[in-house]
Amino acid sequence: MAVSDESLEFLALNFDDFKAFSMLSCEGFSTLGLEAIATHCKNLKELDIQENGIDDLGGDWLSYFPENLTSLEVLNFLPLTSEVSFDALEMQIVTSFES
Repeated sequence: MAVSDESLEFLALNFDDFKAFSMLSCEGFSTLGLEAIATHCKNLKELDIQENGIDDLGGDWLSYFPENLTSLEVLNFLPLTSEVSFDALEMQIVTSFES
């Protein structure tokens, strides 16, 4: 299924109460769309984006999650190939355990 960055941004802006967001076998979007999801979906418990054709523009999309996001329990983002921001990933792990 084809999904655009604009579609992901639309979903993130208009359905910001998403608890779980999962895509499987989708293509046509990039890490810019993931930035929109990370920025605007503040109640996200699960982000599962494995086995998608993602245009990987870099691993910094993880830093777009709010620092106070304590609801995230599942984060599955294989098969991105860029270097992951381990500082941003660590922040998510620490924040989740503190809640």
